[in-house]
Amino acid sequence: MADLDTLRNLIRARLIANGTPNRPQPYADAAAELGCTASAISYFLLGKTGVSVEMALQLARWLRQPRASILRMAGHDGIAKLLAERNPAPSPHAQEITNLLDGLPAQQQRALVAYLREMIKEE
Repeated sequence: MADLDTLRNLIRARLIANGTPNRPQPYADAAAELGCTASAISYFLLGKTGVSVEMALQLARWLRQPRASILRMAGHDGIAKLLAERNPAPSPHAQEITNLLDGLPAQQQRALVAYLREMIKEE
């Protein structure tokens, strides 16, 4: 239960950070970024529902947190363990690139990856 509370607090903090000085980011805006409904966010924050694996992965991206950490907080320890076994820890440089990409909108992510591919082809 404490892990779910921690996850709820991370989400609340991100909503505040994404909002204006007097108003947190609306649930509808966050839901659009996450690919869910505003009511799904509301129900989770109120403690009425849990988080699916898919939603945990989306939250990890949105919160800019490691997937395994968010999966564990959401109660999906088995999935987090499987991911860790299949995907060894990335190098610090690869992790930094991943964090930077995760902070960009999808269209900018695609454009940057395409640019990097072109750079590599030229060498």
